[in-house]
Amino acid sequence: MPPNDERMVSPRSSLIVSRRTYTAVHASFEDGPAVIDLSTQINNLKRKLKKYDEGFQREFGYKPSHADKMANPDTKKMFTMLNKLKKQLKATKEKSSKIVNENKGLKEDIIQEIEKRLNEKRISAGRGTVLEVMNHDQLVDEKASMQKALLQLEATFGRPSTREERDLVRGLYDRYRLVKRMLLRHAPSKVKESITELGTILEHEAMEFAPSPPPSPSTTFAPSVSQTTTNIAPPTIPDTPERKTPELVLDNLHALPLNELLEMQKSARDEKKRLRRCLKDSEHEFQSKTGRKLQKEDRDPDDTTYVEYKQAKAKLRLIDALIQKHK
Repeated sequence: MPPNDERMVSPRSSLIVSRRTYTAVHASFEDGPAVIDLSTQINNLKRKLKKYDEGFQREFGYKPSHADKMANPDTKKMFTMLNKLKKQLKATKEKSSKIVNENKGLKEDIIQEIEKRLNEKRISAGRGTVLEVMNHDQLVDEKASMQKALLQLEATFGRPSTREERDLVRGLYDRYRLVKRMLLRHAPSKVKESITELGTILEHEAMEFAPSPPPSPSTTFAPSVSQTTTNIAPPTIPDTPERKTPELVLDNLHALPLNELLEMQKSARDEKKRLRRCLKDSEHEFQSKTGRKLQKEDRDPDDTTYVEYKQAKAKLRLIDALIQKHK
């Protein structure tokens, strides 16, 4: 599986089965044993025919014509078998292509149905479709509706992993990310300051953290379902779960025993690695589009993935410092 396939015990684990099912539907016959076996047989026959041509040319001084090959019972039999295998291979590949196209059509139908249901909810709630004219409560309702719809899509089909799949659902995730950004802009200034500025973490001081903002775009699509609050990701890749971070959790780290701190240390490291992978994917995508590396000034100020990454680093430093104090 690709790097963005995180097989670990996490809130996402409930979706692993559906993701595997989805991947199996997309498996190309070209990767299956049928095509591999047919291709192997075809290549073996071609090698035998090539050896016959070389032997004939050494013996008679010229390459054999088609009539010469058909006059030999062995080569005639090989040609007949070769044509038969080529037809089988072509039919198998056409069948594979048909299945992929049928599955894509099914997904397009579901996305159209999702958009229809979302529009019906907007009408029943008295919301329009233009985000810029919505108030804070309407944005919250819009985000909740889209989050639920995208989670249902991921539960059925898994994370969009290929370029075609991402293009198919890009519109929904673009709008979802825009809603989250607008909510972040409407957040109280105190919350914004706590998000944008991380203080120095001292070994003897408790660090206060505000609840994590909604996750930001990653480059890998990932379904995210947490036991309490969930979040979906940006266009290129679905968001990771909206992690529940109570305000006083990190303040209470000082009271935790060593064994619990070690567990939190492992969890924090995993989270930091995950966020770093997301940032790396974004940087690679930026470089492939622009032909240059992502610079600091190129970063979106509302890129909450980067904010979360800095918070994860700060949290890990605090936990490391507390573990050192226990030792």
